[in-house]
Amino acid sequence: MIPPDSKSSSDAIMELGLTFGAVGDFISIAGLVRDIVLALDSCRGSSKEYRDLVESIELLD
Repeated sequence: MIPPDSKSSSDAIMELGLTFGAVGDFISIAGLVRDIVLALDSCRGSSKEYRDLVESIELLD
């Protein structure tokens, strides 16, 4: 009989599986945050280029 405070091997495997899943979730979230930051940085640069182009066109009038 298994004492109440000890865990069976299936419980240990389940905890290990959940731990690996959680690590994968954190890695996915970190990658998503990185992609969002890069997208926002590229948009910011495009916005400046767009404003510069509009200003140049307005100077031609």
